[in-house]
Amino acid sequence: MADTFSNFVKTLKKFFIPFPHFSPKTIKLFIPILPWYLFLRGLIKIIQGLRSVSGSFQFGSLPKMFSTLIDINPFYLFWDGILNVLVGVLYFNAFTALSQKNKKVNCKAREATLGYKKLGWISWFQASALLVFVRFYEVIFHQSSVFWTVIVTIIGWYGIFEFERFFSNNLTKKTIKKQPKKKSISKK
Repeated sequence: MADTFSNFVKTLKKFFIPFPHFSPKTIKLFIPILPWYLFLRGLIKIIQGLRSVSGSFQFGSLPKMFSTLIDINPFYLFWDGILNVLVGVLYFNAFTALSQKNKKVNCKAREATLGYKKLGWISWFQASALLVFVRFYEVIFHQSSVFWTVIVTIIGWYGIFEFERFFSNNLTKKTIKKQPKKKSISKK
């Protein structure tokens, strides 16, 4: 999965490089808020998923007029709900990883924390990729707006690209600073 993540990041970089970028100061303001955004996003997706699943089970008990207005097969609602719950769980997974604090600890513990944060970014990537699939599933089976889906998807991936760009630059700066100097052994 790490190879898929790095390949996708390279593709994102090629696509989004021509666009204007946010300054690192601006992005740094949003870094503390980002895990809580992912938490709320996960909570909303789980609620939407449970609503769709319960709607698929109660489809036969709705009034006839309302059920003909919906015109959606309950089977599609059920799978839409299951996929939304999975997206929510992945967002929660990203939240738990990205909300870890960098404390003043030894070098190995700091590397473990940074590795855990990398897992958070990978979980965010997985959640967003599954969310794109869910959105296009809704376009096909729920007659959602294609234009709105494409615009929101591009804006969302651009945000991921901006945060990943900041995170990878910040991570390389920290690891360069923390590497111990090698002692040179000279032969006499």
